[in-house]
Amino acid sequence: MLAGNPLYCMVNELMVPEILDIKTSGSKGTRGTAIIKEELLKSLQVWCLDTKMDRRAIPDSIKDLTNLVDACGWETDTQRMFAGKDCMTRCYIIPYKWKQNPKALRYNVMVTEVATEHVLIRKF
Repeated sequence: MLAGNPLYCMVNELMVPEILDIKTSGSKGTRGTAIIKEELLKSLQVWCLDTKMDRRAIPDSIKDLTNLVDACGWETDTQRMFAGKDCMTRCYIIPYKWKQNPKALRYNVMVTEVATEHVLIRKF
């Protein structure tokens, strides 16, 4: 079933599994790569077209993409802070991390990274 899932195919080509340790990571979805839903949809659509995938297999909505994420057993709806966003944003958590090769990095740059800045509060 997963072999025909375009998301699973893309992730296996461009990413490597990230071992999730429940003892240290807490609840499901606390580790892995957080990707904004709309950005993952765009990246997957581009990857599918680049790999000449049958157009009927390409998801054309967030709902279709969520079904693919769910079929993989991954986190389908969580919220995280992302760079450039003022509020929590809905995203998927993929228990993989991007490979460090030119092809994977081409698709990775399409995805907004999670904000890691700390806001300093002045004491008056």
